Amino acid sequence: MTGSNYKIVIADDHKLIISGISHIISTNNLGVIIGEVNDGIQLLQFLQHNTIDLAIIDINMPELNGIEAAKKMIELYPDISILMVSQYDNIELIKNLKVIGVKGYLSKNFEIADFIVAITTIKSNSVFFPSLESEKISFKTDRIHLSTREIEIISLIAQGKSSKEIANKLYLSEYTVITHRKNCMRKLEVNSIVMLLNKAKSLGYIF
Repeated sequence: MTGSNYKIVIADDHKLIISGISHIISTNNLGVIIGEVNDGIQLLQFLQHNTIDLAIIDINMPELNGIEAAKKMIELYPDISILMVSQYDNIELIKNLKVIGVKGYLSKNFEIADFIVAITTIKSNSVFFPSLESEKISFKTDRIHLSTREIEIISLIAQGKSSKEIANKLYLSEYTVITHRKNCMRKLEVNSIVMLLNKAKSLGYIF
């Protein structure tokens, strides 16, 4: 869908925000602005008489906030895509927006390039939630689980102890220590002791 026939309405109670978003859309041929409203009630009233493709909605608006307006829109006009913008950047809030059917979220301190990507992504029938993608990466890292024994062994390796010395200190066989070390390297996806210690340090397992 070209910019000339992609119809957009902006709902925000700050005229400077509306002006800025409108400018980005027009100068980058992302769509055509056919409406500007200041709250959720005005937005729903506008939709009764106009056909649009995308609503760009601020969360914090008077009368009817953006989240409630979005829920009502999804119920009444499921074919309209919604891009939420807000000064809030709360992961749980963003997750909830995605669950209810919102197509994208941008913090109000967005870069112009981010905004362009958000619109083009939604126009291609995909969703735009970069904050959630970042959280997935962090979550994947956080899920690397080392046992207490494995952390203990890595700490002793960091102190320069050999496998035999660690075995004697912890009353383990040398074979068991080597097995623990190999398991740690596998979990942290490294292939040398130096990389093992660096990765463990970066994840906060050793200091």
